[in-house]
Amino acid sequence: MSVRRFSDALQLLDWMLDAHERRPERKSAVIAHPDYEAMPTHEAVTRFEETLRLAAQAGAVKIEYGRKPLTKHEIARVRLHDVEALYRHLARERVSETAAKAAEGLSDLVAGRPEEIARIPGELEAGWARRKTPHGLAAADGELAKDFLKLLCGFLDGLHQDRDQRSFARRATGDSKALERRGQAGRVAKVLAALYDLEPGEPREVLDALGIRKFPSPICLSGAISVAVEGRTIDLSALRPYAALAPDQAEAIRPAAAPPYVMTVENFASFNRQVREIANDGLIVYTGGFPSRSVQTAIQRLDAELPESVPFFHWGDIDPWGLRIFHHIEGLLARSLRPHLMDRNVAAGGAPVAGNAQQMRRLAESDSAIADLAGFLASPNARQMEQEEHDPLSPQSCPAFSGNGGHAR
Repeated sequence: MSVRRFSDALQLLDWMLDAHERRPERKSAVIAHPDYEAMPTHEAVTRFEETLRLAAQAGAVKIEYGRKPLTKHEIARVRLHDVEALYRHLARERVSETAAKAAEGLSDLVAGRPEEIARIPGELEAGWARRKTPHGLAAADGELAKDFLKLLCGFLDGLHQDRDQRSFARRATGDSKALERRGQAGRVAKVLAALYDLEPGEPREVLDALGIRKFPSPICLSGAISVAVEGRTIDLSALRPYAALAPDQAEAIRPAAAPPYVMTVENFASFNRQVREIANDGLIVYTGGFPSRSVQTAIQRLDAELPESVPFFHWGDIDPWGLRIFHHIEGLLARSLRPHLMDRNVAAGGAPVAGNAQQMRRLAESDSAIADLAGFLASPNARQMEQEEHDPLSPQSCPAFSGNGGHAR
């Protein structure tokens, strides 16, 4: 352990309590040394030594003097003797008390939430009680901590759906710039990435994948679609390679004709390749990662209005997040949803990965159409693949395609 030297006696005493609070279970003594060379005047030396003598008289510290003839009148080191006495002598509040006050009310903000979020107030208080900065927050950052939790809960409540980032922040916290203050985006992204099994990355990339964006994304579709506007129907089928509609138009979307299939696509690069390179009459919908409320509405509109004979497919990443997106869309539909280019054979060409067993086991044991792939991701031989690694392919060219496969579940 490095020697700590001080020219200010009060800083030395405060440091001793700080060191104790960081490691209250320590067995070794807390020791500090004077830095006489940094004391500019004889008066400074006198103040320094008198301050420490008073602390020693209060029973808080023990002073040890030099042993050599030339240094026996100088303080060699100071040892913490009685923590309680030093608290009283400095009239300083225990850090545990400060932490408890700073954390007061935080647990109420996350009551009933998932464990990953509900435990954060306890993590904050425990860290603050040891003079740490859990989640990058200090005990003095009370309001920032409250906004941190409110933003997480706001996301769980869907307040970000079809809203720009600042509108989301305002709805969640009352402050439109809450997500932009002092690393808030990074800490929110880190917690949500862990909660939803996303790969760690730049905060903006993670938040964008979760649908927290500076501007709400349009609904991008390609194929035989129309919109019902003010009593008339506008056919957009001729728009190529795709049409982009404002989120407000989700309820107005209609199929212009029954396509051979409908396919949702997770990522924008793959969506673009699909609609530009695959020539057929399928209806393709870009989900934008996890689909926003407006995209979900559009998918459900198509499901409700198209014949049951039209099969629905989804093409996404072969990883825990991609499978969760599939399962979520599957739950939106009254008919079955089929995976496209999402099976063990395709995954075999991906990169080995470990640690998905716990994340995927429940899905693997479900009746989802993606359960078999989830079981593969939960296995010791798991591999995963981003969909951009695979060239686009029409579901019609796959052996499993059937025009009457859209039956209700």
